[in-house]
Amino acid sequence: QKYEYGLWLESARACMTCDQLAALDDVRKLDLSNDVQLQIMHSAFHHNMAAINFWLNSCVLLRETMQFPNRLVANAFNLSDNAQKQVVGFAGTKDNSLLLPLQVSQRSPIGASELLATDGKMCALVLTNTKVVPIAAHANATGTFVLSDETLRLAIERGADALIDAGAAMSGLTNVQVATRVARMLPESSRLQGVVYFEPKEATWFVLSRSGRSWPQSSSPIHERDAFVYFDESRCRGADMKLLSDAKAVLTIGLGMGKAKLMQAAGRMRKLDRRQSILFAVPPELVPKICDADHDNLTSLGLLKWVLRNTIQATADGFSVYASQGSHFCMTMSPELRLLDENLRLVHLYGGAVQEQTVDVIVARILDRDLKTSRERGIEYSSIAISLCGELQKRASDFVSDCTIVATEVEEECERELESERKLARKQEVSVPESEPATPAAWDFSAVTSAAAPSDLPAAAGVMHVGDFVASYVDTSLLAISWRECDIHVTKAFAETVTISSSPSASLDLAEFMRPLDALLVFREGAVLLLSEWEAEKVLIEMWEIASALRGNSPKVALAYSSTFMASMAYLREAADSGWKHGEVRLQVPRAMQRTPSERIVSPGAIITDMTVAGLQLLAGDTMFASSARKESVKQLLEPSG
Repeated sequence: QKYEYGLWLESARACMTCDQLAALDDVRKLDLSNDVQLQIMHSAFHHNMAAINFWLNSCVLLRETMQFPNRLVANAFNLSDNAQKQVVGFAGTKDNSLLLPLQVSQRSPIGASELLATDGKMCALVLTNTKVVPIAAHANATGTFVLSDETLRLAIERGADALIDAGAAMSGLTNVQVATRVARMLPESSRLQGVVYFEPKEATWFVLSRSGRSWPQSSSPIHERDAFVYFDESRCRGADMKLLSDAKAVLTIGLGMGKAKLMQAAGRMRKLDRRQSILFAVPPELVPKICDADHDNLTSLGLLKWVLRNTIQATADGFSVYASQGSHFCMTMSPELRLLDENLRLVHLYGGAVQEQTVDVIVARILDRDLKTSRERGIEYSSIAISLCGELQKRASDFVSDCTIVATEVEEECERELESERKLARKQEVSVPESEPATPAAWDFSAVTSAAAPSDLPAAAGVMHVGDFVASYVDTSLLAISWRECDIHVTKAFAETVTISSSPSASLDLAEFMRPLDALLVFREGAVLLLSEWEAEKVLIEMWEIASALRGNSPKVALAYSSTFMASMAYLREAADSGWKHGEVRLQVPRAMQRTPSERIVSPGAIITDMTVAGLQLLAGDTMFASSARKESVKQLLEPSG
């Protein structure tokens, strides 16, 4: 103990004050029940690597890397299984009833047959509220689109009494921040006197007045019917507010929203079947998906169809895990099979093939796998287990045989991990506008052999500096990079990859359609010109003719040739990373070692600056930079100008 603490003390001594050192200079002085001394220890050792390593080695790693030769696994099927066959619970919706354990069935309360009409009534109410509006994609002062700002603007402009944020459009903001923004945005003529919101820290509803005062709702002088009510995503189910009989609400739609979530959110308007109404607010990226569901029309019918498709897909996505749990329950009904071998080899955990299959095929494979394991141990399934397996397979065949999902043959825990990664990838999904490939214009490609700089090429090539390219065709936030420090140019064909008829603006962001950096020309003064694939094929023919003529020592060619050469971005970066030690770029055309009758072709390392190479890497999306000089160049490019 004395030795270990001595390591902490010596590594922290130079940073400790005299008072800290006097209190902590011996391990025998330490008293963890003394709050004052504990605070001093924290200030002295909270960044101390010796203390951190001791904690990791003695506590964290021992616990987190602990392994056992066997494991026991239980799931919802085990929880629902009992000798008396008494399973009672409550579910407000039945969207996931197909994923309930086989011992559980969804039933309506006795004598409440009117509940059977709930789904139909709510669907009819959604169809009755026909206002489905896309959230306008206006840029704010910084040039970026903020979904929360546009959603609030829509709600205020439409005179809404409530915002039901089922689509999490306010993500990133606290409830009080949303309430403050709404109070500030309410027009002077509005009858609304404040904003009602839920405060998680106090676990109660609060009312914020337009003057900035706030009270718990129970003691507020402002009634909820006289205020704007904000239902955050967590309060879109179960929360009740007494609003005016003709109140209007804006309900946000989110990625992958299912029927239950939509119906529960719409149900916050308790008099929706009378005079209350809802306007559905759709983010720009979801508009094409919903329109596809109703013949390119943004309607409540299309919204309902899209939501139902999401519900079906969610059930299909969960069915493989559900079947795996059910199959495991059937297999472990025999006590001899409940203790499972723990295999932590990566091949076993993640080596299964990833493939698309229909859900019923996946379920059959899971059931066969566990049955085979049981028989290899010399144990046959009981009649009950066989019956449950048959029910699982029948449920898959009846309801999800036409659904396709991506599945693996890995363990259940790893399958959940991979599914989480797939869900994260789906959350990043965005819709891009419909587009057509752009048709490039031809120009005099032979001009590259005599041009000393990109500006010497014909006007038809449409040569522009990379800074102008970023400003006109890509997200303007990239203008924070000092592109003018780089001698990089692009042709018009490289820049204009597609045409988008719906958005002909010259400032359109084509980042989603940007070409990868590959073929380029390097000119005598060190300028680099990026080419499209089509241009590269045409220019390569000209450069090969120059290379052939140089090998033949043609004086006429030597006089006209300007030392320009063509190369690949990957090989140019490789040559720059090596310090140009070979004097040329691999596979460059013509080669640097070929001589004209009068001079040797100049080495690229003598003309291309490290700043230009750094700019090329940034434009290509590289995150690894080989040399300290390159890293310094990147820092300079990223520093704010002026």
